[in-house]
Amino acid sequence: MFVVFFAFFDLTKVDYNVYDSLKIALSVFSGSVVFWVALSQFLHHIKKRLNNSVYIKISHISSYVILSFGIIMFLYLIFNNVLLKK
Repeated sequence: MFVVFFAFFDLTKVDYNVYDSLKIALSVFSGSVVFWVALSQFLHHIKKRLNNSVYIKISHISSYVILSFGIIMFLYLIFNNVLLKK
């Protein structure tokens, strides 16, 4: 997924110096950590209010959202590259 993200925002240039590369890597890492900590804390606080069927629904919805985002980004990159080559 990060490959698609980097290609979408044109972060695949080879002329980055060490500082820029480190900044990108730390940004991705820190963003992922913040997301997972926030998600874990949120689910920890609502854990007692939900039953297993709600967890399954949340799991399915989040899976579809992630899959849809990946497919949209992939198709965008395919059609964008095809249009640029013409």
